[in-house]
Amino acid sequence: MAVEQMLDRRVRGKTRTTLDLRAGQYAIYLALTANDLGAQEDSDTYLDLAGQHAQEAGDRLLSDCVAAVGQLVRLLPE
Repeated sequence: MAVEQMLDRRVRGKTRTTLDLRAGQYAIYLALTANDLGAQEDSDTYLDLAGQHAQEAGDRLLSDCVAAVGQLVRLLPE
């Protein structure tokens, strides 16, 4: 079962935090992949999603990674 599908269900506590953390990490990888493929809109969407998951998980490191990747993809040549 996909992480997003599990998060749509009633999941609480540490399990919810872990799933949000993993979903945020996957979203960062998808954002980087989309950027490499030239799909900037998709990359931005995945970065937004990663940021939402970081906020839900309360994970500052993930939030900082989202910000760093966001700056990185804006600096890379298109």
